[in-house]
Amino acid sequence: MEIPGQPVPSTPPPATTSSRDAWERIKQHKVVQWTLAYLALAYTLLHGAELLGNSLGWSHGLLRVFTLLLIMGVPVVIIVSWYHGARGITVAKDPKFARAWEVLGAVLVIGRSWDVGDQHDWQTGADAIDTALRLDPNLSLAYAVRAEVQGYLIPSRGALAWEEASDDLSRAIEHDGTNGTAYLWRGENYASLGYFGRAIQDYQRCLEIDPACEVDWRKHGFPPQCKPIGDSDFECP
Repeated sequence: MEIPGQPVPSTPPPATTSSRDAWERIKQHKVVQWTLAYLALAYTLLHGAELLGNSLGWSHGLLRVFTLLLIMGVPVVIIVSWYHGARGITVAKDPKFARAWEVLGAVLVIGRSWDVGDQHDWQTGADAIDTALRLDPNLSLAYAVRAEVQGYLIPSRGALAWEEASDDLSRAIEHDGTNGTAYLWRGENYASLGYFGRAIQDYQRCLEIDPACEVDWRKHGFPPQCKPIGDSDFECP
């Protein structure tokens, strides 16, 4: 019964409203799609590892470690997908926010290296990077990611894609001399083109910025003690 002069208490929203809102946010961030894609990939990798392990005689402990790493990747994918979705919402609210376009593009483009998403996703990411650079031509990360896009196009564009990727990585370094990733990626480009001297110079600079670069350095067969000789040669003790 209503009492004159007294405020009418509002009816509390049903409990399902908050759950529905949470589910809508999860769908907006595409968390479910990314997680399911990762789980499918993880299952395929695990099955392949078991077959390979049985044929090569790997220990069960090694397979357990591999399984644990795949499990640990689930929260990483959830966080990345949520962050990607959050950036997409930010961009929608403020299309002039160049940094948002930059990070959105980086997540979508680099996601291809993790087998997350498809060609449409990384192409959308490439468009986002172009938008970021139109709004702010001084974004180091954006140039580095655009170089990664050129790397994907090498099969269809050939040497021109290599050259444009190297140019974009050089621009990334010009705008941020502490961008270790740009040095690493440019070094990989140089090594692929046979400019081993230049590659080692970039690897050395990357190593100064981030000691973790040594992993990639050794992956390409260059011990940290190697020294460049001109553009195309090197020597190692």
